[in-house]
Amino acid sequence: MTATSITDSPALAVVTRPAPDHHALSQALRARGFAVLHCPAFEIRPLPDELRAERTAELAGFDLVIVTSPHAARVLRATRDDLAALDVRWLAPGVGTAANLQAAGCRVEVPASGGTSEDLLALPVLNEIAGRRIAIIAAPGGRMLLGDTLRQRGAEVERLYLYERRPAGWSVDAERSLLAAGDRLWLLVSSTAVLDGLLRQAFGPLRSALLNANWVLSSARLAQHAEAAGLHRLIVAGAASDEAMLAALDGIGGRSDAEY
Repeated sequence: MTATSITDSPALAVVTRPAPDHHALSQALRARGFAVLHCPAFEIRPLPDELRAERTAELAGFDLVIVTSPHAARVLRATRDDLAALDVRWLAPGVGTAANLQAAGCRVEVPASGGTSEDLLALPVLNEIAGRRIAIIAAPGGRMLLGDTLRQRGAEVERLYLYERRPAGWSVDAERSLLAAGDRLWLLVSSTAVLDGLLRQAFGPLRSALLNANWVLSSARLAQHAEAAGLHRLIVAGAASDEAMLAALDGIGGRSDAEY
């Protein structure tokens, strides 16, 4: 896996996090001299209130609840205002998700480092779990490794979907910006679903531009998936946090003279 140097030319960074989670990363990239384009692969819409309330009504019956993203935590908080009173153990992949739950009074366990499904699965609390009930608050299609592995360890796992994701598509202006960036194009991606969604909606010259772009990816597993999809300029950040993504760029001299 290789990436081109971006120290001597302006570069365009494409942030794929959904709003509002893209703000801090976008600001940090601009501070490093990047032009920044916000292009989420999906529009995220909470499910109707009654359906969300129905799906979370039995949370107290679980031993552990894993909340997989800041957005999932926000929707969960909007659905129930008694989270801190539930007699469950709360787990999150990183500090961003944990902070949203802590704002509701929950005590949350997070991996010491990283933020991948593998990091979550390495938590001691998820080792001896045969017969325990675990709820995973996630987007449809997200964090599948997590549930599969926990079931293999003997847990009873239920995925609770509180929102839906719809493909956002590339706007004409976004496509024009991506094509103009050439080999100075960088995309920051933290999930297989997002990577697949971006590629699925790209055709012709845009798809060629993405296949030849530079990608900052949150895990080695995601990088392997990207290679199988035909991507080859890859940097592995090792975690999905803003700090990990930025450190990956800084580690290769990731600065640009561009202004947005």
